[in-house]
Amino acid sequence: MARARINIRPRNPKLPLFRFLEWLAVVISVVLVLVLILFVMMTPVVIQDKSVNELDRGDLVFADRFGKFISPYGRGDLIVYKCERFDTAKQVSKTVATVGRVIAFGGEEVLVTGGRVYINGSLLDEKDYAAEFPEDMYLSFTVLENKLLLLPDERSEIHSLEIDDITFEYGDVIGEVRFRVYPFGEMGIYI
Repeated sequence: MARARINIRPRNPKLPLFRFLEWLAVVISVVLVLVLILFVMMTPVVIQDKSVNELDRGDLVFADRFGKFISPYGRGDLIVYKCERFDTAKQVSKTVATVGRVIAFGGEEVLVTGGRVYINGSLLDEKDYAAEFPEDMYLSFTVLENKLLLLPDERSEIHSLEIDDITFEYGDVIGEVRFRVYPFGEMGIYI
């Protein structure tokens, strides 16, 4: 009777090296995709001037630079923008990264009265984020085309500001806040 032969393939000594190289290629690809997303499509920004309740000076956020091409900014969105500030100690003007909340868009009529904001005659619902304006504050103006009205959440801060201090061109916008990564205990996603 003929015996069946067992066919044992010799072990390929290069197999572990190929597996390692495959895993290395996957890890490098994932890192490159993350770098593309976080540093090309998004901009890391350290907040230098605070105007919203959710974020503080020194927070590291990622601002989405390309999201505006997919969907326009909406009311209440947190926007990182460039703003000129005068440093009285050094007597120089410097550009700082500031966060503001989108309230109105170009061409809209804004009325602030009785501690409330009206856009084109309709009351703006801001109960989730804004402290009311002082009752005696009165503002009435039309936001210029290609500009955004960005207001701080603490509305008493705008008593001393001019309209040009709270309206910004789209070119000044760095992007919409998507992630807060520092401080680590307060990481968050903003959608």
